Amino acid sequence: MYFYLNISFIFVFLMHSLHGVESFIRVDPDSAVTRALVSNKHLRAAELEIKRARVQLHWEGRLNNPELEISSSSDALGNGEGESVFEVAFAQQFPLTSKLRKARNSRQVQLGLAEAEVNDQRRDLANKVRTACIMIATAQQKKELYIKQSKLNEEVVDFLDSAAERAEASVLDSTKARLDAKVFKQKINAASSEIERWLGELRDLLSLPSESGLIVSADLQLPAESPSRKIDIKSALSRRPDYQVALIRTNLARAELSLAKANSLEDFAVKIFAERERKIDAPEGLGSNSMIGLSLSFPLPLRKRNESAIESANINISKHHIEADSLALNIENNIKVALNARQASLEAARESSSVILEIAEKNLKGYREAYSAGQVSFVQLQLAQEQKLDLEQSSLELVHEYHIADASVKYITATDIFSGISERRSTFKLKKKNP
Repeated sequence: MYFYLNISFIFVFLMHSLHGVESFIRVDPDSAVTRALVSNKHLRAAELEIKRARVQLHWEGRLNNPELEISSSSDALGNGEGESVFEVAFAQQFPLTSKLRKARNSRQVQLGLAEAEVNDQRRDLANKVRTACIMIATAQQKKELYIKQSKLNEEVVDFLDSAAERAEASVLDSTKARLDAKVFKQKINAASSEIERWLGELRDLLSLPSESGLIVSADLQLPAESPSRKIDIKSALSRRPDYQVALIRTNLARAELSLAKANSLEDFAVKIFAERERKIDAPEGLGSNSMIGLSLSFPLPLRKRNESAIESANINISKHHIEADSLALNIENNIKVALNARQASLEAARESSSVILEIAEKNLKGYREAYSAGQVSFVQLQLAQEQKLDLEQSSLELVHEYHIADASVKYITATDIFSGISERRSTFKLKKKNP
């Protein structure tokens, strides 16, 4: 019996342990981006604007509601001879122009604008997620280096304490080493705080609760080959959602101009009516008569031709055209700057990670051999080890700068940010014309 109880206890314990392991979410930059694009609540709220635009498009382009008119009159307050008129009319307004089709075209462009604006928010979200993952990975490696430096410092403190007891070292050196230990502890705590801060920001971007366990793994290795510095500017512009927004706003202004021109003529009205009349005709007396008729009402555009809306649409076309040109130039310049910055940071990181660290490693190896031969002191050996760790920290900073620069290139060129997310293509065609 106790055997089965023990087996049951072990089974429950293992299930609980497995449940605890599964509660941690493991992500890398790519999977974190995909997860954020699916689960981020701010993005979900923004996507409702696309739904709103689709609903508006669905109901756009319809005639106004018809009107039913009913009228009745009598001479009860007049001669009181029983005369009366009863009329029923059905009226409907119809456009003289193609404004219903123009209005639907405008809604179609607004749908494309909503989709492009949401895509731009996706691009911003993807960049924030990638940056957070890189910052977390960098802070984790910083913490590991600080821990190594702290352990080396502990060895130095122990050695100096022993040497001070033998009057072979100054107490001041031992005190300085202890102060260094405090500094390393502060650096470790600062790195831990930085990790938690970025983890909290990443949880917010992924719309995860604060108690969710999150394990981030990011490859901070340098690429074997240098990334290409040649990027097709036209292709990059076509991928940039904010540039698409600028072009679509120009198209929307053109659609609004067409609609404003179509609205320069008001609708004409068609009325069908039926009338029943009772009146006195001499010499027959009171009699009845029925009539049916058709009425047409046409507007006369003598004073208003919607000039204000037409001129405003023309101004918007010129404005958005200039903004699109300015944004295109800004994007082109930013791409060139980002590519140069990425290449420069890569070269600096490679030199620091390979040449300088190799020299530091050889220097440390020489100190170890010299220490074994009794040519240098233990403190000198520890200083050489600390120097190597300092160089590793500097190298880590340069590698971090490269990965941030690489993420910036991806953000500016809008590449590889919608992995796993399929989007419906816009049904409108982007146009870029001179105003």
